[in-house]
Amino acid sequence: MLPSDLDNWLKGKSSGKGSKSGGSGSKSKELKELDEFDTRYHEINEEIEKQDRLLKKINTDIDRAYGTEKLEKYQKSIKALNG
Repeated sequence: MLPSDLDNWLKGKSSGKGSKSGGSGSKSKELKELDEFDTRYHEINEEIEKQDRLLKKINTDIDRAYGTEKLEKYQKSIKALNG
């Protein structure tokens, strides 16, 4: 579930007022879904930050290099970006 989907998901949930069903099982399921969403969000965010640090390091290395060393750094950055 993406952040934009989270808003839609939360809008679709009722407060339970005027509802004859909806015991603790549904709240437990909702909490579990939110916890899974939160976990995935943090994992994705950590990976983005890791990639950002890698790109900054590579760009710094490229900026400091000259001649053939600079070319080698460009090739290294291409390999790092491709996986």
